[in-house]
Amino acid sequence: MPELISNGETGYLIENEDHMIDMIQQIDTLDRAGCRDWVRERFSVGQMVDSYERLYKMAMRKRQQGSILTPSR
Repeated sequence: MPELISNGETGYLIENEDHMIDMIQQIDTLDRAGCRDWVRERFSVGQMVDSYERLYKMAMRKRQQGSILTPSR
């Protein structure tokens, strides 16, 4: 989940129920505006499009190199 949560900045990566209980009590220490900015930077429409394009291009290169197995028909 670290790709979705910056531990201690935008939320908490929880190890178990006891840890969750401890972290819930610290939820007010998170900066809500900072959380919005972090999400806006990483998950805007433009950023998501760029990420998907990179992923598709990488998959196409690997397929051309024979690194990706394609289903037989």
